[in-house]
Amino acid sequence: MTCGRQTLSSGFFSKKGYIYCKSMPQLILSVSDMKVETKLSSKFHTEVQGYGVSVQKKMVGNPHQQWGFTPDGFVYSMAYPELVLTHLGNIAENEESQVKNEIEGILSGHVFYAAVCNKMQGKDVRFQRWALKQERLDNLGQWKHCDVQNLDWNKLALSWPVKQDGSWNESYDWPMEGFLTCGAPPIKKKEDLKKGSIPLRLNVVKNGEKHMYSMTPVVGPDLTNMMKDVNKTSLNGKRRHTTPHRSPVHKRSKSSEKVVAVSPRTRDDTKDSVDDDPTLHCHQFTLQQLEFTLFLERCTALLNLPLAARRLFDENGREHFTLNNLQRDQLVYASCGETWIDPRLTRTEQQRRLLLAKLAQDVAQMRQYCALRDPQNYVLEVEGALMSGANLLINQCCLSHQDQELLVPTEDNANSPSTVYSQDSTAAQNKSTVEQYLKDKNSSAHERAHTKSEQRLDNLKWPWERLLNDDINIDTEDDEHQLSPHHHPHQQPISSLKPKVSPRHPGLHLQKFRFSDGFICLASNPSLVVGVSEQEGRAADVILVKKKTDDISQRWIFIKDDSTIQSRFNSQFVMSVSMPSEAPADDENIQISYTGCRVSLQHRKGSRFGKANQRWHIEPDTGFLRAFYASEEDKEITAANKANVCTYAVRHNDELDQPGYIVKMQSTGGSTGRSTGSKQEEEIIVCTACARAMRGRQKLQKLSTNIDFTCAMGTAKDKGLKQVGSFQCLNGKVDLSTYEAENTLQEWESQLVTLREETSVRAIANQISAANTVKPVKVYAYKNGEGRLKPGHHIVGSSIVGILDQCTHCLGLTNAARRLYTLDGQIILDMDDLVNWAVGNYRQLLEDHHKKELARSHKSTHQSDAHSALTLHTFALTQQSFDDYA
Repeated sequence: MTCGRQTLSSGFFSKKGYIYCKSMPQLILSVSDMKVETKLSSKFHTEVQGYGVSVQKKMVGNPHQQWGFTPDGFVYSMAYPELVLTHLGNIAENEESQVKNEIEGILSGHVFYAAVCNKMQGKDVRFQRWALKQERLDNLGQWKHCDVQNLDWNKLALSWPVKQDGSWNESYDWPMEGFLTCGAPPIKKKEDLKKGSIPLRLNVVKNGEKHMYSMTPVVGPDLTNMMKDVNKTSLNGKRRHTTPHRSPVHKRSKSSEKVVAVSPRTRDDTKDSVDDDPTLHCHQFTLQQLEFTLFLERCTALLNLPLAARRLFDENGREHFTLNNLQRDQLVYASCGETWIDPRLTRTEQQRRLLLAKLAQDVAQMRQYCALRDPQNYVLEVEGALMSGANLLINQCCLSHQDQELLVPTEDNANSPSTVYSQDSTAAQNKSTVEQYLKDKNSSAHERAHTKSEQRLDNLKWPWERLLNDDINIDTEDDEHQLSPHHHPHQQPISSLKPKVSPRHPGLHLQKFRFSDGFICLASNPSLVVGVSEQEGRAADVILVKKKTDDISQRWIFIKDDSTIQSRFNSQFVMSVSMPSEAPADDENIQISYTGCRVSLQHRKGSRFGKANQRWHIEPDTGFLRAFYASEEDKEITAANKANVCTYAVRHNDELDQPGYIVKMQSTGGSTGRSTGSKQEEEIIVCTACARAMRGRQKLQKLSTNIDFTCAMGTAKDKGLKQVGSFQCLNGKVDLSTYEAENTLQEWESQLVTLREETSVRAIANQISAANTVKPVKVYAYKNGEGRLKPGHHIVGSSIVGILDQCTHCLGLTNAARRLYTLDGQIILDMDDLVNWAVGNYRQLLEDHHKKELARSHKSTHQSDAHSALTLHTFALTQQSFDDYA
């Protein structure tokens, strides 16, 4: 096919999809069956594959001769809808860069200048953008009917046969006549951010409001100047700051045309997010998050909401987290944190849904706590390839417990007298032997043969060929001995820098580290160490960097007493695990875990408990850097603060050093505080989760010193305080202790499923309020048959299942405990039976004690009467003797 450099010959374009020549109407632009493999030009060197385009005789109904036009400026074949028309030659008039794609089987000199290929990305997409150039004198001005947003099309007098919705533009004179031109400007031109953005105006009403007369127009903030400053900073030869762990992108249509990504909190595919939105240098917010937050603050003031506006919904109930997908003057609903209330529903149905939504939120908090309360076997791992700039995260250890035990030397061999003398000299050899055993166990015979061959070739090398530059210390006195040809120390070969990947444990080289001289370096590549990314105004990410001995940000201090890894650059910053994001309450299928959470540099937490994500353990034998090396209480308090669960429901009356706040509340009882009529004002200490619930209602003051306390909201009713806990419906009704958390979660999940089938609001409210307040009981447990031969174990629980689980663990039973008996042999089926038996047993003990006291008092009275009679008789005899004597 012969055609021009940039344009195909003048022809007609019909609505049936035919493109035929003006001089020879029977010749139709068609897709041939000849495959084309070539490069676009010598400048880009982009390889393309497809089918060549030629001119053939018209055949009615042949899809290879019919073409379609997309609203994006592409032309595709009906036979291959996924392939678009591509110009194979260079757009510029340059003879040296023209395509050379001669096909075998045809005469020499015949080449294809057009083909149908897959869509390309980047600058190469201009080879696939087309436009119509109409130059007929009898119908001048046809380009004015073009439905294209880009004004460059009007300047060039270009036309396009379809509208933005994909339908034919009937305003043209059909069939259209003109040239098909390649390299046209894009139909949808990106708005220049430097010109600013128009503040978005929305009509806002309260959540659940039916009457539209209360609708208030709210105008969003104008961040034009801030966008200019951020764009200059982020695009001036620097990498744009982004937020990790996101998914595919889309664009905003109105106010700031920024590329954004789908947030994990969204529910549909086309959601607003802040992935590629530039981060402010002075705050943790991005531009879109700042715009959304300022808009909610204006909604709070203009709508006179009782609390701060926190969520935004459209008229269909879809929640928005930015203003991207909202149109001008669109109706939205502002919420203070509760879920969307459909105004079209009845008042009763609204109350029912609101009550179930609150209960679902409480269950979601318990579900998140149970998923995060006991992290086990998490180690530090490199994300992706071993290269400078790779992020660090935590993941499950790739080795099983049996394989990990092989890497740790046994205590018997380590403490034996015959091996103590040679322990230091053979430690490295034993470790390499164990690692070689693990490798040989999981490798094939072919791989073992290659390994032996490499070892044999390595022995033939000179000593200086096996030395590493990092192992040469110019400050020591033994350098001459190390470089002497008569001295052959055991040095690490250069080939060992390459990661040895085991077929069974492919990620082992990503999880092994070594701590030496303040550096945390990779065991497989000592030139890569753990460092900190340069980022202002927020927690810096911990990444892999190239080793620099003069960079203090790469130095770390391991504090064994606190199990923290402190930055040598600033003692207030420690290596921490970023907590996972919260899952929506209405999505029960999302599994929350610490897997994949990034490692960052955060401020050191001052309390003793609640910082399990900042505690680490370095294992020199295995090379693993274990996360969450903390006690059980520390893990549970950390998970409770993240899941927004009151710590009293977790540890009950245990006073712990944890983050807390001081708040003044009015109490009906107590002897302290200032008298205000019949009520008194009392200072109490609450946990972090309860303090979040009190924001906007009470004045909070963070604890300045470490104090052991238990959250006052757990016993608020006993103290005469108003209970404002972390839960919305279940305050004081759940027990999330170590052995009761899973049972409590299962119970309320089944209860939620049952209540969702209930139609009466009063019945739902009664069942929730009828739930008993959790009051743990204390028992002494013994094994069956042992009685008091051995000391019992003190167990605290609020359910029979939880008590049995604790008995299995504390008593060391071989099988799980199934039954619970009292001292007199009565079987216990539920907590009411246990409490009733305890009350009855106590009454029986009181009666027995009372009877014993009565019997003892009666006996003592009888003895007293007898003693009095004996005394009188003795006195009578004495008196008689005295009389006789007289």
